[in-house]
Amino acid sequence: DGCISYDEFVAMMKTGTDWRKASRQYSRERFKSLSLNLMKDGSLHLHDGLTGQSIAV
Repeated sequence: DGCISYDEFVAMMKTGTDWRKASRQYSRERFKSLSLNLMKDGSLHLHDGLTGQSIAV
């Protein structure tokens, strides 16, 4: 009939929330790893808009 039970709804919401948390954690770890690698090899530069200087991190 196209309807779902409350228990099915709760299970779907929990699965969605768990997936979203895992996805955010993965993204956060990937960004942290990438940032650290860029800092180590000197590829990451910060630009100061006031002085116009660029600083390698």
